[in-house]
Amino acid sequence: MSSQKSSAKARRSAARLAIVQALYQLEQGDVSTPRQAIFDLMQMRQDDIEEELIAPDAALLEGVVSGIPRRIGDIDTLLQGAIGGSRPLDRSESVLRAILRAGAYELITNAETAAGIIINDYINVAHSFFSGTEPAKVNAVLDKIAKNIGRQDDSQS
Repeated sequence: MSSQKSSAKARRSAARLAIVQALYQLEQGDVSTPRQAIFDLMQMRQDDIEEELIAPDAALLEGVVSGIPRRIGDIDTLLQGAIGGSRPLDRSESVLRAILRAGAYELITNAETAAGIIINDYINVAHSFFSGTEPAKVNAVLDKIAKNIGRQDDSQS
């Protein structure tokens, strides 16, 4: 994996995909700590994938995967408010829940990156896993959260 050849944008996008994969592992109980989820994911990328992949932004990956468990209650409350009464968050598919949690966490904590960039990257992650309406749901929920927390000026995706 060559991080020198990859742009910072590509490395952040790769990190966001890896974040969702690590959060999924944590929720499924495959690993017990954020650090173990990241280690296992990076080990799998090195051992099991022959093609050269873009190295994820390590600081973003570690920050989000480690930060979400500490703020899970706040994040889930924010997400449920944005989803509304249509369906409880805990009844959503695990990967979708991981995407929404990661996007919400970044919108709350990553003020230096435009909300639209964060939202767009997580829509792209959703497209990696889903072919139905889930990417549109990611867009709608994260855009509503951006507006609710006062980031509406930079939430156009």
